[in-house]
Amino acid sequence: MFNGNPSSVTFMNFFEDWMNRKRFILNDLLSARGRLSQDGYRRLVTRMMSHYQRYYEEKSRATRIDVFVMFSPRWFSTYEQTFLWIAGFKPGIPFRILNRTVTDLSGEQLRRINILKAETRVREKELSNELAKVQEGVATSYLMEIAGGLVTGGMSADILRMTIVREIVEILSPAQSIDFLVAAAQLHIRIRAMGLEKDASRNNINGRI
Repeated sequence: MFNGNPSSVTFMNFFEDWMNRKRFILNDLLSARGRLSQDGYRRLVTRMMSHYQRYYEEKSRATRIDVFVMFSPRWFSTYEQTFLWIAGFKPGIPFRILNRTVTDLSGEQLRRINILKAETRVREKELSNELAKVQEGVATSYLMEIAGGLVTGGMSADILRMTIVREIVEILSPAQSIDFLVAAAQLHIRIRAMGLEKDASRNNINGRI
């Protein structure tokens, strides 16, 4: 599945370990529902947010080594890659998860969420336009300039992704944050499992042809 690129293999190993740890944290979040104090919920929310922060820090280091690997992540299944936007998930996805899982938002929470959503749409469009300009530069054959643009765009997109999740959590109560983070983790794990299963089935079929 993977080529011999050292940065690809290194990040693949990190990612598999990161996903396993995410499953453990998810189990703790599920077990905690309705059982902890507000402070207990906050500690679990902080734990999951720190887990996401570690992912983006490691990804940033790997991107500086080989940005092109990050824009075509071979450790993702074919299905997972259909969700990619500038080497990660589209910034609007957390809002969809929020809408489906947290239904007891106050008027003030809704107001702040709507403001954040509008700001996100503007920033997402800006980043899409910036990436389009970088990709157009392929015709100039200035490879290092292109790579530099991709690094900047990819890191900016990751900052946007992490900022959105962090700000949503800040708007929500600790208990609401647990529901949101549980739903987000479950969706990620489900998509990955489905993607790996589809690829394995496709490879088995091709192997028999």
